[in-house]
Amino acid sequence: MPLMKDEGYEKVLKNNINEADMKCASCGWSGKMKIVDLGDVTENVICAFVCEKCGDKSVNFFEKMCDKRGSVRIECNFDSTEDLHREVNLSQLASVEITSENLSFKLSSTYPSIQNVESFLIQGKDQIKNLCGKEDITSGACGKVLGDSSVSKETCEKKLDDIQNLINNPKFKMTINDDFGLSRVAPVGKNVLELRDADVNELNDGKVKHIFKKKTQ
Repeated sequence: MPLMKDEGYEKVLKNNINEADMKCASCGWSGKMKIVDLGDVTENVICAFVCEKCGDKSVNFFEKMCDKRGSVRIECNFDSTEDLHREVNLSQLASVEITSENLSFKLSSTYPSIQNVESFLIQGKDQIKNLCGKEDITSGACGKVLGDSSVSKETCEKKLDDIQNLINNPKFKMTINDDFGLSRVAPVGKNVLELRDADVNELNDGKVKHIFKKKTQ
């Protein structure tokens, strides 16, 4: 989108700002991360977060690298402990949503990372523990499991049990949305780093489906 003579740059930036749920790395408070896409002038993205509770601030500047096939949505349906060991390459700013019969939560990624499926469940568990005041944050990803910090301890304990049950007896859906198109979920036993440029047929199996979408679609 070109910058018009009668349109200030501040207005252009405002139109390119999005928000994502994010947990403060210092105190665990759930807030909003501002994401500024500078695509009008450069292939970069700025991510800024200010915690309203403790005042912690962070600003990160990322190079906007994209897959030529477009954005990717990865739909996974897992039902075995073997699936928990699948490797995941999560791109910066990608979102992860996990849903089951008794539980639903979202995570967002500020930095690129490689982890296994089980780690997302552990991150959700850590967030609930922090919300309940049981222990400090230990996970690297940012997100929000429970939207209200005033939830009862009984609710927290129930959610902890629900996540532990998913770890012990996996049966859940995991969905990853990545505008950059760089995230991947590897087949069991495969190295996810070797699959960045892989064909869809090589990426997908009976439980995982990578869906690429061009921006024009």
